Amino acid sequence: MLEHAEQHIPTFDLSENVIHGLSENVRIGDEVAESRLMLDMVVTCQYMGENNLRIIGDDVIGLKANLALLEQSNEVLRVDIERLKGVSREEMAQLREEMGQLKGRVEENHRENQRGFAEFRQGLAELKDMIMSLKGESGGSQV
Repeated sequence: MLEHAEQHIPTFDLSENVIHGLSENVRIGDEVAESRLMLDMVVTCQYMGENNLRIIGDDVIGLKANLALLEQSNEVLRVDIERLKGVSREEMAQLREEMGQLKGRVEENHRENQRGFAEFRQGLAELKDMIMSLKGESGGSQV
């Protein structure tokens, strides 16, 4: 039985070449595993980069649309400003005309007032003369 048991015990070759070969296999396996991890990381980064580029592209498309809307709004505003400039010019011309008319009326009223004051002074002088003549006729007596 012992002979039989000895035959089944595996024997390991622990020579330097075998140990070196095994450690080399482990090192290569570790490098392969590390390379796979790096490749996975590269693929993940590439996917994230492509996704970010897609997002940036969508943002650029959105910005182009917003820019087109802003250009339309600016054109509408430009037209409105030009229209308002025209209205302002027309209104200013109308106001100048009205101011000229008002100035003419004020000058006419001033002349009429001057004539009225002159007539009033003349009437007052005539009244004073009448009073003086009445006073003179009554013999200078005081009323």
